[in-house]
Amino acid sequence: MDSFLKADIFFFVTTIAVVVVTAFAAAAFMYLVATLRDIRHVARIVKEEAGNITEDVKALRDKVKSEGMRLTHLLDFGGSVAGRAAKRKTARKRTNK
Repeated sequence: MDSFLKADIFFFVTTIAVVVVTAFAAAAFMYLVATLRDIRHVARIVKEEAGNITEDVKALRDKVKSEGMRLTHLLDFGGSVAGRAAKRKTARKRTNK
């Protein structure tokens, strides 16, 4: 009789454990599904934006081909501005020390 009582207790505890583990697994699966949906949504946005960037780069390339000289003037100007900013930054570091 004692062994039947132990067996009943074992099956009762096992049943409760299986139910709890199943509930946690179901909740984790629901979160996983929601996360995968969000990832799919983000992937769609990235794909659309990559297409837009590709179109912008193509338009920029076409402009560079037709108006390349203007771009070199712009790059020279940007380089000189960056050089002046770097000189100011090093001058500030020297005065702060």
